[in-house]
Amino acid sequence: MFAALAACCTAAAWLLPWARQDRRTFAGLMAAGVVAWIAAEGVLFVGGMMSR
Repeated sequence: MFAALAACCTAAAWLLPWARQDRRTFAGLMAAGVVAWIAAEGVLFVGGMMSR
């Protein structure tokens, strides 16, 4: 779920014309994608540790 959110935020940042033209919007969408990706990695890590 978090990885899909990260992919959507990144795609929106690159594909939407208004996001590409406004640096602040672009940076916000990319930052949201990074945060969502870090959360996805954390979920995988914690899930892997719990399965041991």
